[in-house]
Amino acid sequence: MPYVEFKPRPDLAHIVKCVWNYDAAADDTAERPERIVPDGNPELVIHYGDPFAEIAPDGGKRLQPRAFVMGQITRPLALDACHGVAGVLGVRFHPAGVRALIGAAMDEFTNGRIEVSNFAPSRAKGLVDEIASAADAPARAEIIQNFVTDRAARSTRYQDTDVDRWAARIACANGRLTVTELAGEASLSTRQLERRFRTQVGIAPRDYANIIRFRSVFDLLTGGAKADWAKLAAEAGYFDQSHLNRDFRRFLGCSPTAFVTQLRGLTAVLVGADEDTACRVVTRRAGAG
Repeated sequence: MPYVEFKPRPDLAHIVKCVWNYDAAADDTAERPERIVPDGNPELVIHYGDPFAEIAPDGGKRLQPRAFVMGQITRPLALDACHGVAGVLGVRFHPAGVRALIGAAMDEFTNGRIEVSNFAPSRAKGLVDEIASAADAPARAEIIQNFVTDRAARSTRYQDTDVDRWAARIACANGRLTVTELAGEASLSTRQLERRFRTQVGIAPRDYANIIRFRSVFDLLTGGAKADWAKLAAEAGYFDQSHLNRDFRRFLGCSPTAFVTQLRGLTAVLVGADEDTACRVVTRRAGAG
């Protein structure tokens, strides 16, 4: 089974959304890039197989590090994963959760990454080797959660539960909550709220709301390339289909139809388009019997 998710252990549930593992053999015939759909959740990524390459706008490629944290994504990110054998372990954090891991303001890493060797230099190489040597996905999930637990225990001063709550409110509203409304609920000025949100999440509340609304389109998508995009746009809260098309260009660099007709690999699994080969959630915790 190429993709599996694990619920986080109880001690990490306040900062971690899930742990996931992806294994896939080489696909040397595939030339399409994998376009990553932003979801508002930063991730810790470990390549224990052959690393993916990020594709620049000019077509150039740069291999991703073996172990890194990816910040918020607000612009197109395309990956080349068609060569070699993929082995990827990820920790998907809640929007404000990853700051406990790295201890730095998250707006420093928007559309960027920080290597594990930069904030845990004594652990980085050993962590990748340990994960690569693990027997199976549950064992890998347990190793990475131990690492996150150890790091988070040292950074409790970076927690801001108010921001966690604000992000949850935006998500529950599918992005249909204005900054003014949120600031009113929080009894703060919009400037105060935005500053704290950027520090913890990496982007402004309005940008996060836009990402949540955009991601909701994929939860509604069932018709593939023949989808009724105008209907989907309305259901997700867009003014019209043109408004949705602009977000596709903004976040993915292509049209809606082009995106769904090019879906493959990890991206297809993450947007729920490959249910035959994906186990969406494993309810037992990693390492349990």
